[in-house]
Amino acid sequence: METAVSALGNRINEIRKKKKMTLNQVSERSGVSVSTLSKVETGQINGSVDTIFKIARGLGVLFNNLMPSQSAAAAPAGRRVITRRSDAERFPTEIYDYAVHSADLVSKSMLPLLMTIKTRQVPDFCDWSTHGGEEFVFVVRGVIEFHTEHYAPVRLEHGDSVYFDSLMRHAFVTVGGGSEAVIVSVSLSDTRALWDGDEPWRPGLGRVEAGPPRQARDGGSRDAKTNVIKEANMHRKTQ
Repeated sequence: METAVSALGNRINEIRKKKKMTLNQVSERSGVSVSTLSKVETGQINGSVDTIFKIARGLGVLFNNLMPSQSAAAAPAGRRVITRRSDAERFPTEIYDYAVHSADLVSKSMLPLLMTIKTRQVPDFCDWSTHGGEEFVFVVRGVIEFHTEHYAPVRLEHGDSVYFDSLMRHAFVTVGGGSEAVIVSVSLSDTRALWDGDEPWRPGLGRVEAGPPRQARDGGSRDAKTNVIKEANMHRKTQ
């Protein structure tokens, strides 16, 4: 019987071979080692959400298109999808937990996420998100502190929202009395980076180069490395 881990690996392998890409090519374009890619494809490991996002980038597809339930066929106009709370695709990390909604809908411009913010420490700068396009965040429960590379941190409470350029590095931290905070994050792909996922990979689309070191709160510095968490927003397939 096929497990969720093996199904994910088979899906990645299927897409890679359809695009006639080698493991080395995907590794170069995603930043994921050949060894890790091979283990994910063969079902030896599941891979963190960050790793799967990077693999999606290397393959030039949306993150949710790697889910085994996805269909390669383009969806017709007038489409609709409903995601029940228990049906959301869930991916836990050390700092955030992600619940991906509308995962069954392919060729879409937006990525809707329900995120649980677990960390009370500002993540290392290399763990801040950065992806082409724009993002809307609404606080469903608790209180968060929203950090960006160009602005001072801002406190957002239940019912507050923020709309921002998601290419700007950003991170969330839980503050206040609760143990966790929950936000809705909806990201819109950068239309300048749209391309047909079945075409050969074109360098430069959606790429974010590392910037200068950012001064940390403790007086030290953190290297500004690109470590994308939600890179599913960087590309989408054209209809």
